[in-house]
Amino acid sequence: MGTMLEHRNIRREMGRIAEKIKIKTHLTPHVLRHSFATRMIEKGANVKALSNILGHAKVQMTLDIYTDVMQDFKKDTINLLDE
Repeated sequence: MGTMLEHRNIRREMGRIAEKIKIKTHLTPHVLRHSFATRMIEKGANVKALSNILGHAKVQMTLDIYTDVMQDFKKDTINLLDE
């Protein structure tokens, strides 16, 4: 309709979708943002580009706030000693 979406309407609709597809996690736009950033890092995305997409002034903010150190990354780092 060309007007801004209201945050509460987005959250309510996301809740309905989560319920319909039987997701137990409370689904919010922030959860999707966090998941997006984490998955992009896992796939080897350029962190500077990702930081820009997320609207962060500094790459460190992206890494500190929206990414997790995945268990596989930890294992891969330790396995570097075997090479």
